[in-house]
This record gives sequence, C-alpha cells and structure tokens, in this order.
Amino acid sequence: MALSTLSWPSSAAAADQGRKGAAVAWKLTRSTGKAMWIAVTTGLVLVLPLTLLVQGEADSIMLEDPSLAQRMAVLGV
Repeated sequence: MALSTLSWPSSAAAADQGRKGAAVAWKLTRSTGKAMWIAVTTGLVLVLPLTLLVQGEADSIMLEDPSLAQRMAVLGV
C-alpha cells in the first residue's frame, strides 16, 4: 500500500467523532451520578439509623454503670 493513498479524515468526520465522544461522556457522567445517588441514599437509610442506635446503646450503658465510664475515660476510649 502506497503512502500516498492514505489520507487524513476530513474535519467534518473529526467533528462528528467529537460529538459522539461528548455524548458518550455525558451518558457516563449521568449513570455515575445515578449510582452515587443510590449509594448515598442507601447509606443514609441503612447506616445512619444503625449508627444512632449503637451510639444510644453506648450512652445508656455509660449511664447504667458509672464505673465503666470512669475506666473508659482513663483508657482514653
């Protein structure tokens, strides 16, 4: 194959490829945003109440046993 038969793509073809690339990038951004929204919402619905429950349980244990609170304060926990 001779070197002279190879040609550069036209500017219209390059612009079309650029538009296609931009469309793919936009779709990827939207799907990633949706996945992030699902992950954050799931975390808020499942993890936050569990964290509050565990903290409340720890507080009630501290109120029931004052000597435990003193020992934990000494240990720095």
